[in-house]
Amino acid sequence: MTASNRVSRWSAVSEKLYRRLAHRKFVREVDRSAIHVSGPQEPSKPGDLVMVCVMFNAELYVRDLIEHHLAMGVDRIVLLDNGSTDQTVPLARACDGVTIFSSELPFIKYTVAFRHWLERRFAPANWVMSIDSDELVDPPIGLPDIKSVLPYLDANGYTAMVGHMLDMFRPAGNRDIDSGTEGRMQSGEWFCAPNATVVSQPIAQFRPGLFNRFADPDLEFILGGVRMDLLGQDVLLSKFPLIRTGNRLSTWGVHKVNRAVVADITCPIRHYILNAQLREKAELAIARGSHFNNSIRYRQILDAFGPDGELAVDAADYVQYTGPDSVAGTPFGRVSGPFLRFFDSG
Repeated sequence: MTASNRVSRWSAVSEKLYRRLAHRKFVREVDRSAIHVSGPQEPSKPGDLVMVCVMFNAELYVRDLIEHHLAMGVDRIVLLDNGSTDQTVPLARACDGVTIFSSELPFIKYTVAFRHWLERRFAPANWVMSIDSDELVDPPIGLPDIKSVLPYLDANGYTAMVGHMLDMFRPAGNRDIDSGTEGRMQSGEWFCAPNATVVSQPIAQFRPGLFNRFADPDLEFILGGVRMDLLGQDVLLSKFPLIRTGNRLSTWGVHKVNRAVVADITCPIRHYILNAQLREKAELAIARGSHFNNSIRYRQILDAFGPDGELAVDAADYVQYTGPDSVAGTPFGRVSGPFLRFFDSG
């Protein structure tokens, strides 16, 4: 190895070590900044399915977020509010048993640290659902709830499961969507386009993290969807909404895991970004500078609004979403032979 190569290799190792130490510092800063608002403060019990979420101005979603995931078998919900100025916190506090903390640290700098703090403090040895406030996670096809899939994952030694985001919308655009302060994600008719333009790649080639093992190397990671057709955004739709803590697995955001054993099935994640508050949300994200690359995704969203101030979703191949069966036969609803045999034998 030449002197130049040794210097380059040492520089890479030093940078990796610096990032790790800096991240640990960020997590400690989150711990110092977090203020308890309401609910239990102790870590979750072993065996509990825990949902964690970082929120900001989520009054449109928070009630449905809580009620849906409790119905999906979640035992514990922990929310970290990041400076909401609407009714997010009062609405969440009205729900029994929900733990709420708040932190004013800037989201763009502490995004990953927020999630790691929630996972490590409240779910040190649990299955954890780490999601955004405008998402509802549904079970794999054929199961009544999320908790029902855990025996299959445990029996096979899996520590992570892939989910794909379905951007939900109403075909006439967003002008008829209720923008009140009650959760509206589960009311009325919502549609999705599981066959919209996507770019897919086998997960083993996409490599969402380091040192992972894949039960099915051909399971797809996908980009695009309705936002590709509508906004030209090649957004990553695949993430890891369900992980098992208490082992060597680590996460970086929700799209990457390290040292995971990834299951051979997927679940749909209903994503309600295309709603009546989208324009306001985009303007606020730009003003706060709270997202990657100067909030470029939200700038593209504002550019897509027409002169009448409306964003019309005109997907030619949309279907009404009535549950996971709505996306059967697409990457959003992938099940495997071992999965089917496991539950048939039960």
